[in-house]
Amino acid sequence: MLLASAGNRDAFRGLVERHAKRLVRFCLRMTGDQRTAEELAQETWLSVWANRETYKPSGQFVVWLLVAARNRCLNARRGQGRRARVLVDGDIDPVLETAADDPAQLDRLIAAEERRRVHDALAELPPPMREALVLRYSEALAYEQIAEVTGANTSTVRSRVFHGLKKLQELVTGIEGGGA
Repeated sequence: MLLASAGNRDAFRGLVERHAKRLVRFCLRMTGDQRTAEELAQETWLSVWANRETYKPSGQFVVWLLVAARNRCLNARRGQGRRARVLVDGDIDPVLETAADDPAQLDRLIAAEERRRVHDALAELPPPMREALVLRYSEALAYEQIAEVTGANTSTVRSRVFHGLKKLQELVTGIEGGGA
């Protein structure tokens, strides 16, 4: 990014090639819409190029990139005025192209149903919890990095992940937690 910030287009192209899929995937999980995710990722890259001179190499580039994408996703979500759907692992309706007598067919159907249930439950979580879980488990960021992306302190991030997982489990299993 240091080379890109100095105007090196080849260095910037390398960053885009390296992080493009991850950025679209992140935007997709934040918005739930493929077209919107691709547009927001594109806007993020345009913004990164336009603001390349403000980049400070004090942290990881990917965290800086996700902050920029997160802000775009939050603005888009506010503009939509509707609940964002979040995808856990690709499309929620996978095409199963194997023969009906394939013994693994049932396993794939069960896995697809489980992903759908997690997807639906994740969409029901409050946005701060959903965001913390997506950053922690889909983007594999450390708590400190999530704190940088979200602007929350590390203990708040840990709490959001803990309570988000607990609530997610309750929603997926249909069992209310906590009672004795």
